[in-house]
Amino acid sequence: MKAFVEKHLRIYEHEFSGFMWTAVLFFFLFLFTALFRNYVDTAFLKRYGVEHLPLMLVINSILTFAILEALDRLGRRYGDQTLLSGFLLAYCILVTLLYILVRRSAGLPYPVLFQLLYLQDSVLLVYLWNIAGDLFDARQGRRIFPLLTAAQVTGAALGSFLTPPFSRWFGGDFTLVIYSAACLLAALYLARPAKTSRSVGIVPVGLRSSRETWRRIPSLVKKFPMIRYLIVLGVLPNVLLPIFTYQFSVIANSAFGSEASLISFLGFFRGATTLLILVVLLWVGSIYRELGLVRSSFLQPLNFSLLFGALIIWFNIAVASIAQFSVLLMQRAVAGPLNKILFNLVPMEARSWSRVFVRGTAVKFGMMLGAFLVLGLKPLMAPRYMALAALVIAIYWLLETRFFARKFKWALKQVIVEGQVDFDRIEADCVTGPAGTSVEIQAFHESRQDLVLEPETLKGVTMDPGEALKLLEGEDPASKIMAAQSLAESGDARAVVPLISMLEGDNESHKAAVAALLSCGQTTHSFLEAILIEQPLRVQRGILEVLRLSGRRNVEILPFVGKLLEEAYENLISLRELEGIITPPVDMLKSRLRERNEELLSLCFHALWINHADMRLMYEALKSSELSTAVELVEASLDPVFSRYLIPLIDNISLDERIRRGREVLPLMRNETLEKVLVGLGFNHDGTTRMLTAYAIGEAFAEERFLPILDALSKDKEKDVMEAAQFARQRSSNKGAEIPETLDRINRLREFLIFDGMGIRELQAIGSVAAVEAYRPGQIIIQEGEPDVSLYLVVKGRIAVFRKYETPQQKEERNLGPGSFTGELRLFTELPSSATLVAAEATEVYVIRRCHFQEIMKIYPQIGANLCLFFALKIVAMRPEEELE
Repeated sequence: MKAFVEKHLRIYEHEFSGFMWTAVLFFFLFLFTALFRNYVDTAFLKRYGVEHLPLMLVINSILTFAILEALDRLGRRYGDQTLLSGFLLAYCILVTLLYILVRRSAGLPYPVLFQLLYLQDSVLLVYLWNIAGDLFDARQGRRIFPLLTAAQVTGAALGSFLTPPFSRWFGGDFTLVIYSAACLLAALYLARPAKTSRSVGIVPVGLRSSRETWRRIPSLVKKFPMIRYLIVLGVLPNVLLPIFTYQFSVIANSAFGSEASLISFLGFFRGATTLLILVVLLWVGSIYRELGLVRSSFLQPLNFSLLFGALIIWFNIAVASIAQFSVLLMQRAVAGPLNKILFNLVPMEARSWSRVFVRGTAVKFGMMLGAFLVLGLKPLMAPRYMALAALVIAIYWLLETRFFARKFKWALKQVIVEGQVDFDRIEADCVTGPAGTSVEIQAFHESRQDLVLEPETLKGVTMDPGEALKLLEGEDPASKIMAAQSLAESGDARAVVPLISMLEGDNESHKAAVAALLSCGQTTHSFLEAILIEQPLRVQRGILEVLRLSGRRNVEILPFVGKLLEEAYENLISLRELEGIITPPVDMLKSRLRERNEELLSLCFHALWINHADMRLMYEALKSSELSTAVELVEASLDPVFSRYLIPLIDNISLDERIRRGREVLPLMRNETLEKVLVGLGFNHDGTTRMLTAYAIGEAFAEERFLPILDALSKDKEKDVMEAAQFARQRSSNKGAEIPETLDRINRLREFLIFDGMGIRELQAIGSVAAVEAYRPGQIIIQEGEPDVSLYLVVKGRIAVFRKYETPQQKEERNLGPGSFTGELRLFTELPSSATLVAAEATEVYVIRRCHFQEIMKIYPQIGANLCLFFALKIVAMRPEEELE
């Protein structure tokens, strides 16, 4: 069943249990609510009278205010599931008592039942969707919320179709007994917790009283466009619904004379309506994909405008039925899922408050306004002409939707930047400087100034351009930096090619090359764009930085981004083909493919940053708890055609779904086999991937069919790739072979805790600067008190750590075996050694000097980030728990 659901409904394994639990709850509750609704509406109209309806709506809105406020207060102590369970249990008792009164022919139960029905609608609206919102984020909601609505609609349709035969067989009043039992069962079901597919940390906090809530509304509306529109969605539709409900009730009551005919009409009409809505729900996901959230938000106010316009002209049961169908369709198939998605895009500061206030209080406030409006208009005009007032409100709603559409991207950014500090530097489209200059352009000029190197020894250095070009061709890094700085003043286009080579150097060389390339002007941009795709990763980043800092807005980066995305999708296909193979070399290759995709996405967003000022912000948010909001913002910011290429790679969907969507838009590998995948990876643009592919072939697939690709890799321009291919070639020929040194070092470095979590590329870089040193038994490695700024990694043997070595107070502190290390603090502090290290037996260590390690960290900043995490965890382990709190 899980496979079927994933294939056809796009519900993935980590979402399955939560989805099924919620879908069953929705189906069950709305099935029996439909029976209850048809009975209550009919009994109220025929046994109590349609003339009382406006007053009942007013009373219901006031009652709902009070109940939701009470539930809000209880919500500070209890979860949504507990509150809803208790609410349904109370309904079970109340409906049972009302059934007894109905059987005694009392008149009181009908207005009370009416209040219970519409109060229940409000409570279910708030708390059922709160539970669903806790289980699934906004991006998951695009797929799952329409399906939950489908479960709701299916239950409602079945309940409506069962109403007429049920009334004939058992009598309408017996519906109350059935509904009471259903409430009891649902309350017990809610006592069983659902398994969430994401972490839930929303607790109702912040606004502690109704007075404080209402006092803060103006500031929240002004600050957050999303809150403003959600309040609009809570109030305006519910001002219009009482008007339409009254008009429909008047028309239906006059069209059907008997209670039996009315309940039969309501049952079949509502059943057919919900069945048609169910069919439409199957296409809702595609509606959101084609129209987007913003355009979809126009559908409901436009529908209300059209139906009220029609009712002014044709006030009859046919038009009223069509209007009722369109209202329910918009509510359940479009507006319902849309609202739930928008709720998950509310900034965290207002998220917990908005759940109850907007879904509950604002909704009932709207219903109260609508009910008072009906009550006020009733003596002044016929029900038909109430549509004029409703039409004015619907048109205002359209205007509010247009305002929201203009502010949508800004609203998404508010969610992402909450708690961040660098937003103003990249908000180019909305914010300008005092002279009308874009803040982003100002930031460009600041960044260019940051790139100009000013060490004391280079200040004022100028040289002949020809001499500078000769120095660029040399090997001395300092001379090349000096030449690049001189060329930054002249902007000589002849320096472009050697400057591009400098981009692959250390941090100072890289900055000098970027500054010099910027001075060459836009005449070189076409050349930079053309060579971009074939360059190493660090050079690509440098070229993109030059193009971005130039301030040019018409850079042609889409071909480059397209190549990146195609490689990313091919890597996903390779990962899926390799996922069932569990061996250390293949695991290394899979790890590298995941890292490579992160690099490709980083490059992609860096490239998009040239023309889209917010892309850096969005990329950072993709790695935060606001992933779903960031994806929405990316989708809203990019051209829809291009979004189809990028969104599947960053969305929270399964590997199979990503590949399926990628194949819809790109000519990717199909009918892949292990051989096709490994051969394709052998020609990958990334040298580390090629090296690990050869290694995996040699260790896990040493077969003759891979000899051609190994022969090709044996002539690779990169030494590490060539050595790995030669190793695999010998293994494939059934010859003994020693693992290449680079791969051996990567394997060994992975065993050290200090490098835990680092990528293959980072380990390869660290291994390249590690010196191998061997010590005899008894040989001193480090003397206590002597300066030493190296990291020592024990590969073989054992090291004894002594205090006061070779003195009467000598004490052996501990032993370091393979996988142990020492000196990590001295890499950063330059403190003298606090102990003497002596080889207890023949020992081999990797020694990483401080100067080399710092240069590597400049090129691979992730190494420094990982070390920060390592030291933080070490501090946590050393300090008492109460101090950490």
